[in-house]
Amino acid sequence: MRIPGRRAARHAWRWTRSRGGPRGAILGYHRVADDDWDPLDLSLRPEWFAEQLGVLRKRGRPIALSRLAAGLTAGSLPERAVSVTFDDGYRNNLDVVKPLLERFEVPATLFVVSGSRGSEFWWDELTRILRPKRDLPSRVSLDFEDGDAVLNTTGREARRRATVELARRMMQLPPDQVRRRLDDLWDQTGGRPQEDPEHRCMSDEELRLVTAGGLIEIGSHTVTHPVLTSHTEREQRSEIESSKADLESAAGISITGFSYPNGSRNAATVALVRAAGYAFACSSNPDVVRSTTPTWDLPRCWLPAGDGTRFSRWFARWVA
Repeated sequence: MRIPGRRAARHAWRWTRSRGGPRGAILGYHRVADDDWDPLDLSLRPEWFAEQLGVLRKRGRPIALSRLAAGLTAGSLPERAVSVTFDDGYRNNLDVVKPLLERFEVPATLFVVSGSRGSEFWWDELTRILRPKRDLPSRVSLDFEDGDAVLNTTGREARRRATVELARRMMQLPPDQVRRRLDDLWDQTGGRPQEDPEHRCMSDEELRLVTAGGLIEIGSHTVTHPVLTSHTEREQRSEIESSKADLESAAGISITGFSYPNGSRNAATVALVRAAGYAFACSSNPDVVRSTTPTWDLPRCWLPAGDGTRFSRWFARWVA
């Protein structure tokens, strides 16, 4: 049951708690791009990202996430420490993000989905299928175990809602079942264009290029980006261990950080991550970092898209 005012109360409690002792923040992003169709809210405009980095350089203390985690382990969190992270491993992180990070001298950690290297992510393919510029039937339908999804596609807002709903339901499925439903959607809507070259995961060569210079470090985001807690421990272990081995081989570097896809984890998941040899792991809990924050459940701040002025106000309220 939804309690009126509960969300506001939780937000106020987090802010009050953040006032005591040294605190920092881990910022979460996906890609930096000018997208005119972004129903899953994955993109931030390049000029806004540049303004945010300028605020971080002026008012915060940007440090690598590995350093922040090591400081927590040692009991010495630097005041106003801020770490930048990107999930998924978009090629955009090399073409657009890296030059901006270098310009402002801000380190970052990229958590990469190892099984998608060089390929388009399924959620971006779904977004392309339902993009407003395509002529579609007024409704599309897909079968799911918990009931068929019959969705209206008339108008931009209807297509946004349909994309969000289908992504929510498909993220619970194994890759072969996701593929079957995407194929079904293509059949219903006509055509099957080539992959989007912009919104795809970095290749092995691009992973080596993005880490050149040492400003950017790579972490693991599993092999297929599953909701880990919906899988057996054996399946989770395979996702966690294989992604580490794959990325170390592809990039030629040691992988010490992990990001739980969709923030999904339980005690067994955390134990598997620790046993696989990772030094720290990020969740998706929206909160600041304090000296008592566990390194296996690092919270991250996923901010609504905004320019440097908006970001500066958030930074002053939560960090410094």
